Amino acid sequence: MPYPAAVLAVAAVILAGTAAGVLAVRRRPDATVLADRMLWISLWVILPPVTFFNFARFEPSSEVGAGVVFAYIGLGVALAVAWLLARGPLRLEGHTRGAFMCAAFHANTGFLGLPFTTVLLGSDALPEAITYDQLVSTPWLLVVAFAIGAHHTEGEGESRLRAFLTRNPALLAMVLGLLAPDALAPDLAVDAANVLVVALAPLGFFALGVYAAAGDGLRFPPALSAPVVAAVLVKLTVPVAVVAGCAALIHDVPDAFLVQAAMPTGLNALLLVTAYSLDRAIISGAIVYSTLAVMSWGLAAAAVG
Repeated sequence: MPYPAAVLAVAAVILAGTAAGVLAVRRRPDATVLADRMLWISLWVILPPVTFFNFARFEPSSEVGAGVVFAYIGLGVALAVAWLLARGPLRLEGHTRGAFMCAAFHANTGFLGLPFTTVLLGSDALPEAITYDQLVSTPWLLVVAFAIGAHHTEGEGESRLRAFLTRNPALLAMVLGLLAPDALAPDLAVDAANVLVVALAPLGFFALGVYAAAGDGLRFPPALSAPVVAAVLVKLTVPVAVVAGCAALIHDVPDAFLVQAAMPTGLNALLLVTAYSLDRAIISGAIVYSTLAVMSWGLAAAAVG
């Protein structure tokens, strides 16, 4: 598939899945229940084996070491900025603060980041983009974002540590994958896991459409609240600016890392709604508007290319 066509295909999947979710809210009173079940399946059935097989196959390289360090710094700065905004001018508390903080740093480096890297830099940059997705985005989701969710959950008296460990099945899969020999991750299993993730992407955007419409009086796109605007601005500017600055001042990094650092709020942030009851309106709004911004830029780049 030509590169511009790949971006158009991604845009079509996003629009179709999200539109189906919005229509479902208007026609089915149980649409949010259906969306919750889809995310539960993703969290407990899909994510663990995909994480295990990809990490069992992961081969670290010193060539991308600086990029990984800079990416971690960028995400850390974004999280710190979000924490300051949440405690200061936005005055967010509890599950709302947790949702805002996660939306401000978790990125869609898989479903969007991989094709975008291919479109902008060519297929030779894809392995480096996959490295970013596996070594940066996945650990930050499973460790940092889930820890934030556990800390800010609207639970039933459950301890934060217990909530973090018992509602995070992919964390164990990641650890086991890092310890497992390569023989336990044959090509067929890895390919099947990744195809399954791509196939389930429309279901994730369906859930996004449901949550966005149901949380805003059956309107789509959702209202631009102050937390949503702030989360989008932090996500789209801080991580990539830090990585680019470090690359210019300290050490070169792969161009794919810059593309991945600029990706919008990740769809997997919705898993935190399922696992910890974080504020779905903030997470859904951040995903919608940051994705619209990046897709507009990507379509323009594809048209020029």
